[in-house]
Amino acid sequence: MHCRRGADRSGVVIACYRIVHDHWTNAHAMEEARQQGFSGFEVLMQCYIQHFHASPTPRYVPDDPSLTVAALF
Repeated sequence: MHCRRGADRSGVVIACYRIVHDHWTNAHAMEEARQQGFSGFEVLMQCYIQHFHASPTPRYVPDDPSLTVAALF
């Protein structure tokens, strides 16, 4: 990531992405975040990564155009 001041926030997002998309373990995602400069001082962010889990059922939005917001009015 390019933003040094946002490295911890960006690290959380990337770690969660790795867990959901790449099916990484939380520990693996946390290790990568640390290797990329994730701060050890951000305890709450570390806890978030350690306890994050992907939704067991993916959200599905049908392609039915009658279900658009405009159809409600």
